[in-house]
Order: sequence, then C-alpha cells, then structure tokens
Amino acid sequence: MLEIEGRYNVTPRWIALAFIGAGRDWGRDASFRDRPTVVSKGVGFRYVIARRLGLAVGIDIAKGPEDNAFYIQMGNAWR
Repeated sequence: MLEIEGRYNVTPRWIALAFIGAGRDWGRDASFRDRPTVVSKGVGFRYVIARRLGLAVGIDIAKGPEDNAFYIQMGNAWR
C-alpha cells in the first residue's frame, strides 16, 4: 500500500488537499504479482479549529475502482 497527499494552505485556517493511494492484496491462493493494483483518489478541504493543537475538521470526496465515498474528517493521521 502506498498513499500520497498534497496540501495547500489557502488561508491560515483553510486547507485544500488532494490524495491518491494504491495497493494490492495476496494470500494462499494468489501471489503478489498475480493480483491487480487497486487505485483510489480524491480531494477535500479542512478548516483548522484549534491552531495550537493542529486540529482540523473537513470533508473528503474519494473515487475508488468500484464506488465513490464521502468522508467527514476530524483530526489528522499525521501533522
């Protein structure tokens, strides 16, 4: 699995972002090389509600190989 995210600070409190991720699975019945790579991508925005803590809330819209997704986010996986 690999994921990349780019962020752009529109203002000190508003952030626009885009992301893309790819991954494969494997197991007893299939080797890593035999499995297809699955790609997902999306865009979103964040509003920083606590600058000292780096706490932000926002919305992401993502597209995967089979479906679309809508996420409401609070907090960050990393700073």
